[in-house]
Amino acid sequence: MLGGVLLEGPDGPVTGPAAQQRRLALLALLGAAGDRGRSRDQLISLLWPETDAREARQHLSHSLYALRKSLGEEVVRTAGEYVRLSLSLIEVDSSTLERALDRGARETAVLAYGGPFMDGFFIDDAHEFERWVEDERLRLAALYARALEKLGREANESGEPVSAAEWWGRLVAHDPWNSAAIVHLMEALAAAGDPANAVQVAREHVERVRRELGMEPAPEVSALADSLMHTVPVKARIERDLEGAPEIESVRVPVGALARGRQPRSKRILGLALLGVFTVAVLLAVRGLISSRELTRHLVSTAVMVLPMENLTADRSLDDVGRYAAYVIEGGLAEIDSVRVVRSDEAERVRSAIEQSDQMAGLALTRAIARQTRARFVVESSMHALSDSVMLEARLIDIVSGEVLEGVQAGAAIRDPAGGIRSLADRVKVSLATRFKLGDQYAGSYGRGQSYRAWQEVDAAREIWLEGGREREALAHLYRALQIDSTFDAALGLAMIWHLNFGEYSTADSLTRVLETRIAVISPRQRWQLAVNKAVLRRDRAAMLQAFRDWKDRLPSAARWLHLAMAASVAQRPGECLAALERVDLQGSRYAESGWLWAEYATCQHSLGNDRVGLDQARRGRERFIDDPRLAYLEARALAALGRSEEAQQVVTESLSQPAATETFQHESTFALLVGPALEMRAHGFTEAAAESLDFAVEWYRESLRGLAAGPAGRWRFARVLYAAGRWEEARDVFEDLVTADLAEDEQLLHHNIDISLLGYRATLAVRLGDNEAAGSIDDELARISRPYLWGHTDYWRAAIAAVSGEPDEAVGLLAKAMNRGLFAEPWGTEYPKWDFQIDPDFESLRDYPPFQELIAPRG
Repeated sequence: MLGGVLLEGPDGPVTGPAAQQRRLALLALLGAAGDRGRSRDQLISLLWPETDAREARQHLSHSLYALRKSLGEEVVRTAGEYVRLSLSLIEVDSSTLERALDRGARETAVLAYGGPFMDGFFIDDAHEFERWVEDERLRLAALYARALEKLGREANESGEPVSAAEWWGRLVAHDPWNSAAIVHLMEALAAAGDPANAVQVAREHVERVRRELGMEPAPEVSALADSLMHTVPVKARIERDLEGAPEIESVRVPVGALARGRQPRSKRILGLALLGVFTVAVLLAVRGLISSRELTRHLVSTAVMVLPMENLTADRSLDDVGRYAAYVIEGGLAEIDSVRVVRSDEAERVRSAIEQSDQMAGLALTRAIARQTRARFVVESSMHALSDSVMLEARLIDIVSGEVLEGVQAGAAIRDPAGGIRSLADRVKVSLATRFKLGDQYAGSYGRGQSYRAWQEVDAAREIWLEGGREREALAHLYRALQIDSTFDAALGLAMIWHLNFGEYSTADSLTRVLETRIAVISPRQRWQLAVNKAVLRRDRAAMLQAFRDWKDRLPSAARWLHLAMAASVAQRPGECLAALERVDLQGSRYAESGWLWAEYATCQHSLGNDRVGLDQARRGRERFIDDPRLAYLEARALAALGRSEEAQQVVTESLSQPAATETFQHESTFALLVGPALEMRAHGFTEAAAESLDFAVEWYRESLRGLAAGPAGRWRFARVLYAAGRWEEARDVFEDLVTADLAEDEQLLHHNIDISLLGYRATLAVRLGDNEAAGSIDDELARISRPYLWGHTDYWRAAIAAVSGEPDEAVGLLAKAMNRGLFAEPWGTEYPKWDFQIDPDFESLRDYPPFQELIAPRG
């Protein structure tokens, strides 16, 4: 199925009914699903989304029959609602590729890749299927590219240049814009004794990039071609071939080159003379608190920390220029895939935290910061005043020895420093890449979106965002940045993330697709952010977890492990969540100012049934963050699970007694605090205590609403409290008075899919009050709803209806479908399940039902 769709049997290509387009699409879906298969409803939603449910099931049955008839009865297997292929009887090249990668057989994997997944294949009226094909195509292409890259590197390390050239050549054919692969291929060809072909590869790449992208190629391609020409006998012909190639923007100068009398070329950019002077200096030896041997063991050898630029002028207004310079330098270094970059703002936070507890300065302080960030090397920079411009200097320092390895300078105009700063960043990048022998791993793409004016807007947006409460104003700055410079991919990426946080999924999705078109030129960090955004928009837990696994060594120490823990928790892997949390060091991190670490600890311990440990973690967090409502909720929940009901209620009451509690009674955190621990009591058999707590919650909301102009959000939460307390008639009356349009306009609610929840509550209440006809009508309505970003929400409520109707198999099947479509097994405001599945009142009848327990159980 790679490179199109071809169905072959023992006697050649299969024709006839089984080879019809939609049946081939069905085969592709089953083949990609592997041993786990897919549900009938999932197949129907992808292949026959606009068809009546009964007719669509008939189409599916006929298609399965045709496939069995052509391929054999045992090839297509069904088990209840699930359909799968017997992969021992049929070979699927995409599955072959993935299984080969799983066992480390990369050569087998790349041989299974015949081209883009289902290239040129389409079916009418199946937009979700087309999106699935697009996602699979990108995913498999990325797997293929990574396998080729690893094979190429292994061949390089083994001293096998001919094999290396084969693998790098395949990667270039797959991704012709990958300048890093181009350089690897050139080096392999040269090492194999064929420098002429290496230079020819460069020439073709230069022409292609200019012709098809309208861009200048990465400077390292031309630089390597230039150096190889000296080894080619027909040098004059090759120089003619490369005539018109771009001048090299930055010059690599090996360490000690000046001492041997070799002078770098000078160059003019934007009318500013770039000095190109490399200096060598020695820092004074300062006794540090950490020994060099200990540091060497602790630090990552390819981690680089960018310190904030020091403004040595008398003009404080130039601090802005200094922050911009640090931003450009760290962005340029971030392009080198194997280098982990610690950004200047992270370094500054660590510095502030250390200075609060220890009196350090100089190298001792820098080493202490490096120990926290694990950076072996530091880029230190400064700015000096000239007449109408500034001189920028940067130094690459080995933090263990304290030696300045390289020094670079550049001049910059005060009014528009972008050109000079880019030149400085290029020289820092080349110095680092040359020293690490990594120059072949980066592409000169970070120059995109380097407008100083645009950066100022992005910087203002970040500052406003950190202040809090003015998110829309911050977003407006991002769009102003894009008006100034539409190629500012960092601004586009931030806007993508913020729209996602606002719940504006269509806009976030649109921006995601724009970034996808720029995949060849955006930085590795932006590619990762794109992968995370896609996973969240698809609610693909596995993809989200893998994205954070892949990036954990690039994020600052606390952030990488906390984000990985969060993703593991959402993916029902509390064991991996806890393992990640053990690696968190909050010193100097912005997360030290929140209770996130302790909340994740308590959540994952609860998932494993370790409520005593979870209680301890929640309490430790509350010692530091007494007003954190999530930690109060987690402490009360753990106490409730342990049967310590009075203590749990005391935590709830104390939290509600805070002055701000009454003002924020409509907030979801307050609702969770009032209801969650009570339901936990009931789930563990403490029914009397649970009833008392829920009665308290009902009266608390009733009193809070009395005398106030209760908006839709307050009445919505009051209705849900009544529901939790089992006051069905009262709850029905309140729910019936609620209007979806009012709820959707209330800014206090996460209102995405709230109309689905309103229908769901009305349906389950109808069942509980004996109106099965009304419940059935709503169930049918939910089944017909089709729109983007449902993420299994309708399936979840249909599962709840089935559960309260006494249909456990139907309930578990629908809930499994909901989770496959993106439903997380934890509450996310009002857009997701009411509570954790274990305590959800609608699934109370399933708590001892093995299929239900298996479905919601931790995965590791």
